[in-house]
Amino acid sequence: MRLTRPLPALLLGLAAGLWAVWVAAAEVLWPVALERADGVLVPFTLARAASPHSREQGLMGRRELAAKQGMIFDFGADDFIVMWMKDTFVPLDMLFITAAGVLVDIQYNTTVRSESLLPGKLPARYVIEINAGEARQFGLLPGARLRLPANFPTGP
Repeated sequence: MRLTRPLPALLLGLAAGLWAVWVAAAEVLWPVALERADGVLVPFTLARAASPHSREQGLMGRRELAAKQGMIFDFGADDFIVMWMKDTFVPLDMLFITAAGVLVDIQYNTTVRSESLLPGKLPARYVIEINAGEARQFGLLPGARLRLPANFPTGP
């Protein structure tokens, strides 16, 4: 039996799969800092989640997260944000930060793989996810200020 044109379809599918792997591997990490009330800067290296798909995916599926690394979710404008831990295997601290860069709420030590809703108490534009315990370890409290690099993309 002769198949008609299976090779182009196969190559197209293979190319799409390789592209997805390359994009995931080419994740851009951003140097950001949170400035505590005492002026101490606490640096982190964060991946940026700004598209609807990347915000939905977040850190799902990751089995480990290096110290002082995580993800920053950009929702474009201040709003009430609700997060969850579905298919996330690493316990996290979630920092809710306004468009003005002010840390307004923290969800500490979230439960892995939970579908419980984790709302911020106040409107926020950004959520930063870091390893559970790091917010307390580095003295991060509401009122701290987010410091983004000058070339950080604005908007989702």
